[in-house]
Amino acid sequence: MSEGPEQHAATLRAFVAAAGAAGAMLVLDLGPDAPPLLVDVAAGEAASGEPAPGPIPHVHPLAPPDVDAERAELTAPMGAIAMAARAVRELAGGYPGRSVLTVQWATTDADVPLTIAARRGEALVIALGAQPFALPEGWPPA
Repeated sequence: MSEGPEQHAATLRAFVAAAGAAGAMLVLDLGPDAPPLLVDVAAGEAASGEPAPGPIPHVHPLAPPDVDAERAELTAPMGAIAMAARAVRELAGGYPGRSVLTVQWATTDADVPLTIAARRGEALVIALGAQPFALPEGWPPA
């Protein structure tokens, strides 16, 4: 994706809305001679005059999963987390170099959001609140 910051923000807003997410953050790798660009959007944000969003992966809204932070357990309808993770990985795959995309969803515990982080060519990381969990390479399967 070679769009400017406004285009990236529009694309992230479209993804956040489609996924039922609370927000998304993109650290965009602009190459070795430029500092990365940070694009941060929250659900419900709108910008007047914003360009049309770029393409986003197929995704359904993720209802707030039930979370038990003490036990590091997450309960959601079968396949829901995998579907969201696949979509985050697919969207992140469109960004160059060492770009990183994180998407955050609310859970049943307001203090413990679910975050999925993706970078092209690397395993996903899921976090419950501040506790990260590296996932096996290739999960979820395509």
